[in-house]
Amino acid sequence: MKKFYVDQCPDDLTMHSWITNNTDIEYYIKNMKPKNKGTLFEFEDRNIDISKVQSKSEELFDEFGWFGMLNILGEGYRRGKAYGGLSLVYNPSYIDSKIPINAQTLGYPKRGFPDEIFRDNIDIFKKVIAEKIDKKIWQWSALGTHKLYNLLYDCKIINSTQLKNLLKLPDVVHKVPTKNTYTDTWGFNRWTKPATYLSEITNRVKRSPVRSRLAKIKKVTTEDQRNNLNKYLWHRDTSWFYELRLNLSIETHKNYYGIEIENYGKTAFVPGRWYVWDTDFTHRPYIDKIGYTRTNYVLAVNPWFDFNEKENCWIQNRFYGNKHPLDMVVDGDVLEGIHA
Repeated sequence: MKKFYVDQCPDDLTMHSWITNNTDIEYYIKNMKPKNKGTLFEFEDRNIDISKVQSKSEELFDEFGWFGMLNILGEGYRRGKAYGGLSLVYNPSYIDSKIPINAQTLGYPKRGFPDEIFRDNIDIFKKVIAEKIDKKIWQWSALGTHKLYNLLYDCKIINSTQLKNLLKLPDVVHKVPTKNTYTDTWGFNRWTKPATYLSEITNRVKRSPVRSRLAKIKKVTTEDQRNNLNKYLWHRDTSWFYELRLNLSIETHKNYYGIEIENYGKTAFVPGRWYVWDTDFTHRPYIDKIGYTRTNYVLAVNPWFDFNEKENCWIQNRFYGNKHPLDMVVDGDVLEGIHA
């Protein structure tokens, strides 16, 4: 099988972008359909005692801390007070030494994104998500903020008055490496110490982990806070061909927490069950009632490439181009012992 060495990846590309440029993976992403049809898939796990996992998760937060999600809609290191958790994987070559190992998968400021664009204007944020250009604007910001503003205007995200006001701000160019940053999803491929404490899960993972976390929403105490979170938690992640996510519900309360997928609706979480969907679809964790907490184990894996730590390379595995990531989950090729 073909090997891709991390050291050979250019600094201005993420590992998965570089591999995409040197394989035919995009052909399969566009043309391969899963045998199992549907949008949201639910799995039972008979191999864990969920009450013990709940207790152990709280012990991990007590021992290692709880890190609020870093602001990803503007500049500065501001951590949220409600949504956060612990990283289950880390990148030993991570470019920002300010970020603790146990918080590497919990957000990163978007350089060149002044607060005037997103954090202070939910309507602009909603348009970006609706037009599915949230991934592109990461690249646009490297061209300079004025170029970014003009591109947002061209995409009808902002109007002429907003553009005029934004162009009054300094034109800032952020030429930073892409490799080993927050966007380099496959760079997070070593289990953290907190992850090893949950060995009843990690020991059953058959594929190489990537951007994984223990995610906890703390008690939301006011309706204003709940409404604000529900607005800003809409997002898209990477396609399951690059980052296949399995969500284990550890702690919730009645139907007060769950997942909402655009054009599909809400599904309440049930403790002890795993949930899988294509996270490239716009979605959000929703909060229906204040005063309760929610904890999920977010397991993300690389379905078609396996990481060789000794050689520091990614290797195409036998599933590449032959089996859809969803079908791999259903057939037990990702996590041993779960059942649809």
